[in-house]
Amino acid sequence: MEKILVIDDELHTLSFIKFMLGRAGYEAAVAEDGIEGLACFKDDDFDLVVTDILMPKMDGIQTIKEIRKLKPDMPILAISGAGMKGAMSYLSIAEMAGATSTLAKPFEKNAFLAAVEACLSMPANSSAR
Repeated sequence: MEKILVIDDELHTLSFIKFMLGRAGYEAAVAEDGIEGLACFKDDDFDLVVTDILMPKMDGIQTIKEIRKLKPDMPILAISGAGMKGAMSYLSIAEMAGATSTLAKPFEKNAFLAAVEACLSMPANSSAR
């Protein structure tokens, strides 16, 4: 069973994603921000990290960069409901920081699970656009 770390500061989103992943046959661990997520990441062996972008304490961009330092080949799915930062979207910035793939919130269950499956089946440094 593949193990997925989900990092998001919205508790409703964390619960929803953990439920979806469990129903799809994955094991999910959750963290409420990048600092907590990195601590979980260092303490366990994950097959995929799903991270939100805009979070307190440590945002998803910095989280992605830190995960890349620790494990360069880790698949990372960045999710965000935020729009733009200047001329670039937060999801584009996440891709530049090293996210394997991105998905805009709100998302449908099937789209999310397809993105998870795609990330688990592709090299971490490629993109599923």
